[in-house]
Amino acid sequence: MCEARRMTISIEQAKERLDYIIKIGRVDLYKPIQIAEVLFHSRIVGNVDALDLATYQNPSLRWRNEITLRLAGKTSTSSARYQHDVWNPTAMPPTVLAVLDAKNKMTNGAVERYIYLRYGERQGTVTKVISTIKTTSPENFQLGTLLDLFITQSGIRRSIDKAYEIVVYSLFETIITSLEAKVRHPRQRRWLDE
Repeated sequence: MCEARRMTISIEQAKERLDYIIKIGRVDLYKPIQIAEVLFHSRIVGNVDALDLATYQNPSLRWRNEITLRLAGKTSTSSARYQHDVWNPTAMPPTVLAVLDAKNKMTNGAVERYIYLRYGERQGTVTKVISTIKTTSPENFQLGTLLDLFITQSGIRRSIDKAYEIVVYSLFETIITSLEAKVRHPRQRRWLDE
């Protein structure tokens, strides 16, 4: 038996590991959802052995994408290598997943529910930001206030780069629209909108 299979970990330690992955996750929680879907397939479908990474590493990408497409209308665009990082020794290796898997089966899916509740909380934080934007008049809008929401809300702090991306896109669109500029591809001689 390999050394990794002999390692014992408590359910508390496994939950701490899961909580850490949730905490550092971006708004969409792709990696925690990937874990939840592996647990679901192990519990309901029976096509997963938590200690055998080969039974879920690649299929879990598809399982997760099917769910995130239904929940958020999108899928992960990260590299496969990054997406597989969830199973590395410092994240959710098979030995830790096996502990969560046993608890999940014993509690009829409680670990899965826990992950999706955290996802719901994270989406609630996003909803608060959207509501703040929609209820603020253009005259009273303060970019600093918006960015402060991303800094002060722990659930979306790691996604502040997305806030900056939205700001830059909005500014660019406003400038292009105000100047009535036409964008031309450098290799084309004709204007794109003609």
